Amino acid sequence: MPSLSDVAMFLLELAVYVAVAWWAFNLTDTFLLGVVLALVAIAVMGTIWAAFGSPQARWPVYGFPRIMLELLWFGAGVLALFAAGTPIVAVILAVVFVVVMWLRLRPARTGPAPDDDVEDLSG
Repeated sequence: MPSLSDVAMFLLELAVYVAVAWWAFNLTDTFLLGVVLALVAIAVMGTIWAAFGSPQARWPVYGFPRIMLELLWFGAGVLALFAAGTPIVAVILAVVFVVVMWLRLRPARTGPAPDDDVEDLSG
């Protein structure tokens, strides 16, 4: 079963698709051209994610390259939202991404660290 942070990251990935589609759609006043541009933007982002970011990626990246991929991916979504004239939504996406990324990358703590001063209250 996927963890809560995995689900949050998936939803954030979808938000990036929406962000770039919204930006591309708003590049023109022509509805049909806007739809075409939005679909092209989604296809470009989808190709990048399928090649490097998805669990079934052709060329998966790990470690530091993975962190850089995610920073660039979500940065593109944030920039697209700024460019589309929705700075508040862009800031919300950025903050949620930073929080979820921090939760994913922080060291797991299962108990007190060895150097913690733990007071023995047993007697």
